[in-house]
Amino acid sequence: MSAAAQALPIGTLFTYQGRLTSTSGPANGSYDLEFELYDSATNGTRIGALLTNTAITVVNGLFTVPLDFGASVFTGEARWLQISVKTNDAPDFVSLAPRQLLTPAPYAIDAATADVVPASHLSGVLADTQLSTNVPLLGQSQIFTGSNFFQGPLILTNLANMFAGQFIGNGAGLTNIPPISSILTTNSTFAEIKAAIAKGGLIWFQPGDYRSIDTLELTNNTMIIGWNAVLHAKAGFTGFLIDEAPTTVNISIYGLSVTADQYLPYPSAGFLSLTPWAAPYYQTNMTDVSGMRLNMASGGMTAGCTAYGFGGYGFMLISRNGAGAQDHLGSFFHDNHAYFNSVGVAVLGPDPEYPGIPYAPTSDWGSDVSDEHQLISGNEMFQNGIGLYAPAGNCVILGNKITGNNFASS
Repeated sequence: MSAAAQALPIGTLFTYQGRLTSTSGPANGSYDLEFELYDSATNGTRIGALLTNTAITVVNGLFTVPLDFGASVFTGEARWLQISVKTNDAPDFVSLAPRQLLTPAPYAIDAATADVVPASHLSGVLADTQLSTNVPLLGQSQIFTGSNFFQGPLILTNLANMFAGQFIGNGAGLTNIPPISSILTTNSTFAEIKAAIAKGGLIWFQPGDYRSIDTLELTNNTMIIGWNAVLHAKAGFTGFLIDEAPTTVNISIYGLSVTADQYLPYPSAGFLSLTPWAAPYYQTNMTDVSGMRLNMASGGMTAGCTAYGFGGYGFMLISRNGAGAQDHLGSFFHDNHAYFNSVGVAVLGPDPEYPGIPYAPTSDWGSDVSDEHQLISGNEMFQNGIGLYAPAGNCVILGNKITGNNFASS
C-alpha cells in the first residue's frame, strides 16, 4: 500500500515561550494567562481578539503557550504582545510590563496569503522558459489574435513591413502623409487625368468607370488609390495603359483596375492561341495591348489591383540591374488579380526573355533592367494564356493562386 503525500496548510497558530517571576523568584505552579496585540509599546489600539489560556503550568518561571490571532493582524506593521496573569484562585488579571515586541517569525503567517510581491523586492533574471507562452518575446515572430492598442508611438523601420486590411479613424496626428494632390471622377477628362498623373503626389480615383484612357506614364513620388475605379483602354490603344520607367522611384498603386475589355476566357476559339514556339518563345499572335508595366526597384507597393482583357500582358514586372537591386527588394506586388489576358503576370527583363510582343523599348530601357530580385506574393492569375511567366531565378514568388490558364507558368 502507498499513500500520496499532500502538503497541509501551515495555519496561523504560533508558539510563544515566556519567563514568569514573582517577588520570591521564578514562578512555579498553575496560572491563567491573557494575551493581547497592540500597535504600540504603550497605550495604542488593540489589534485582534483577546486570547485566554487557563491552567498553564509554569516550571522554574518558564512556560509555553500556543497563540492564534488569525492572519489579518499581521499586515507588516509592528506588533506588541500584552500579557496579563493571575493564579487560579485570584479574582483579577494583572498586566505585565513592558509589552513584548514580536519579532518577524510570526510574520511568516502573512507569506501564506500574500498574492502580490512588490517589484522592489525582486531581483535576478527570470529565464524565458519560465514565462507563459502568452508572453511575447523580443527577437521572435509573434501572432497577436486579439485587439491590440498602442498608446505610445509605433515606429516601423524595416522596409519589408506590410499592412493588410484597413486603418479606421479620423487620421488625426498622422505626419509625413502627402496631401491629396488630385481627386478624379468619372467626369474628369483624359487631359485632366494625364495632368494629375504627371503631377504625382496622392491621386484618388473615385469609384466608377473611366473610358477612353490612353497611356499614363507615372512620375516619381506617386501614390494612386483607386478602389472600385476601372480604367478602360480607348479604341485602337497600343502599349501599356499604366507605364513606369526603370528610373522612377517611390510608386504605389492600391485597388486600381485596368482593362482593354476583351472578355474571352481561355481556352476560347475566338481568342488567341498560345502554343509556345521554340526559344525564345516569341508569340507573334499576341496583340500590343497591355495593362500595367511596373518598376519593382522603385520602392512602394502595388496591391489589390486588377488587370483583365488584354491581348498582351496584364502586369509586366521589371527590376533594375546592379548592386542596388540585388541588395534588397525595393517594391512589393501583393494581392493583385490578372485574368482574360494573353499573359497574366510576366516577370521580365532583357528583350530575349519576352514571350512575345510588346517588346521592351530598347531606346528607353536598354540593359538597365532585370527580371531578378522581386517579391510577388498572394496574387491570383486565372483564365489567361499564360498565368505567370517568370524565366529567371532570384525572385521570391510565394502564395500565388494560378488556375484555369492554358499554361500555369513558364
